[in-house]
Amino acid sequence: ERITRMDVRLSDENSPAKGGPDDQQCVLDVRLSGLQPIIVTDRGATVDLAVRGAVGKMRNLIESRLGKLEER
Repeated sequence: ERITRMDVRLSDENSPAKGGPDDQQCVLDVRLSGLQPIIVTDRGATVDLAVRGAVGKMRNLIESRLGKLEER
């Protein structure tokens, strides 16, 4: 309910022709009401791994920031 906007950007860092380890990238940009934007990036061998990694990082950051606000 605090998220006002979320952008997801997926990219292939090496292009499909080249391939390579951890060349899929996911960038998540989340806006929480009343707070600065939170942006995380993760890379993986597949899009699924990159997205899961970025979502995990974002979840941890949001929980941490909201937890600190509740302590105040």
